[in-house]
Amino acid sequence: MAGYNSMYSNPESKTRRWALRILFAFLIIIIPPFLFSAGIVGFVVIQDYNGICPGIMDIPPYECSVWEFAARNSISPFALPFHLLIFMAYWAIAIPGVTAVLIWKWFSENPANS
Repeated sequence: MAGYNSMYSNPESKTRRWALRILFAFLIIIIPPFLFSAGIVGFVVIQDYNGICPGIMDIPPYECSVWEFAARNSISPFALPFHLLIFMAYWAIAIPGVTAVLIWKWFSENPANS
């Protein structure tokens, strides 16, 4: 076990390694739900876009770009709760999982003195 401990003897490299692990954990927690939501918005736009944005209440339908159509559909009152549910469902699994992995790595690198 001497080789294992000598590999982690430099505190600066250990700090850098943990900073990278935590950064990677944040990326794992943040990026996938955005990609999933963007994929759903893209799917809806591909199916429904016809060059015209639908009217809302007293605003009549008008011609719009695909980007405006996607923006209107992704922030509509019907889509926002759906996106929120995607994020909450993903985070309910990802945050405990990533936390467990980080705790496991911490205790595997810092064994108890027995």
